[in-house]
Amino acid sequence: MPESWVIYLNWAWLTAGVLLLALEAILPGAVIMWFGVAAIVVGLVLSVWPELGVNTQFVMFAVLSISMLAAFRLWRRNHPPEGTGDTNVPRLNKRATQYIGQTVTVTQAIENGQGRVAVGDSTWRASGPDAAHGTRVRVVSAEGGTLQVEIAE
Repeated sequence: MPESWVIYLNWAWLTAGVLLLALEAILPGAVIMWFGVAAIVVGLVLSVWPELGVNTQFVMFAVLSISMLAAFRLWRRNHPPEGTGDTNVPRLNKRATQYIGQTVTVTQAIENGQGRVAVGDSTWRASGPDAAHGTRVRVVSAEGGTLQVEIAE
């Protein structure tokens, strides 16, 4: 292969890698970036070993892309993200369960096992032992829209 083609292939791989990384910034998902990294690695290897054949380059690109993506997916499965975004909230559609463990204040006395408690800027139905207005209680579970409480110590 002529020397000029080697230089062009080197820059083609590096440019493709940078473009794929930029595309990952636009379409996040931690998939495209591994193809970009693989393309950059192939471009760097080609700059050191210019006599590498085109078929070998594509095989190296495919193997690197798939292995890095698989390794990342395996790592992600064993180390899930701890962010606070909607996709990382395990009880997102079970709002009441998010309050389990919190200490809240009784706003309507709990009598005969039923009353209301203040949680943030809203009030929730509560069931539990009788408690006067202003008593601090701890949420122990949630059933539907009702918080199960116990007297906080």
